[in-house]
Amino acid sequence: MPTKPARSDEERIRAFHEKLDQPSIVEIDDATAYWLEGEDGRRIGEESSTSEAPLAIAFAEIRRGADPIGLSLVCDTPDEGRYVITTGDFLAEFAEYAAGIPARPRIPAPGAAVRHSGDSSVRRTDANVTPSAQSQRPAPGSRHPKGR
Repeated sequence: MPTKPARSDEERIRAFHEKLDQPSIVEIDDATAYWLEGEDGRRIGEESSTSEAPLAIAFAEIRRGADPIGLSLVCDTPDEGRYVITTGDFLAEFAEYAAGIPARPRIPAPGAAVRHSGDSSVRRTDANVTPSAQSQRPAPGSRHPKGR
């Protein structure tokens, strides 16, 4: 994979980390307007030239108890017209980023087992194993008698 020929120095690394720590908004190329919609398609709040205001409204709505699945961040583009950018948990994450809240560690999905390997965690999903079969598995390090 090709990499950039520029060498990283402490100043560039510091600037990169500083940029990561700043609140961020969603930006779609050529979008002319952004807004938040409810589950019924009605606009919540005003239209904006950036996603900053709709994300702030989404953050406030979610903190008030609105289900993020019923909210959508939408924009208007010359080619696509009305375009739904995101909804649900991703909208909640984007709204938190825009509010300056750092990302939280993700929790494993139901049915996923977490194994620890050294300092890193590896997630393994047991998609083909029923919950009752998972509970019948032997404990790590135990052995099944032959014939089982």
